[in-house]
Amino acid sequence: MAEPVPDLADNANEAKSEGLIQPLSTVPAGDTRDSTDAVHDDDNEWHELLPKLKLSGMALQLAEHCLVKQISADKLVLWLETSGSTLKTRMTEAALQDALDSYFGHSMALEFESVENIAETPAQRRIRYREELQKKAEQAIAQDPFVQQLQQQFGGIILPGSVKPNQLNDN
Repeated sequence: MAEPVPDLADNANEAKSEGLIQPLSTVPAGDTRDSTDAVHDDDNEWHELLPKLKLSGMALQLAEHCLVKQISADKLVLWLETSGSTLKTRMTEAALQDALDSYFGHSMALEFESVENIAETPAQRRIRYREELQKKAEQAIAQDPFVQQLQQQFGGIILPGSVKPNQLNDN
């Protein structure tokens, strides 16, 4: 049986509990936090915030290609992975803006900076987890004694693409 996909916020929650990052909801007025290291940081706080925004559709896809660059009490600057730049339309940007305003309880200025080399975005993380689950499922089948016995006795083969993990969570 395949293991469930870990919560996207696991690493961020661990860093938060160790005091390495401050929760977004507690950014004091006038305080600006710059996450310039986040281009190379897999624990970007966007992984924690994104599921709380309750986005769907194209706005969610846009948000999944972003990471936090800088945040203050009234402004959020997001890095946008260049492969996701076509997802940025007035409609998706407005939906993301509305979700942020609703979450923070006040109007937040939202800016995007397009970048090529970015740490693992939520979209990239989801793809990696799926690939890891697929690999584990294929290994489990290949190492199964019954499957090996069928292969040896009857010349059985495992058809490429026929093995699927028991569970794929899109969280």
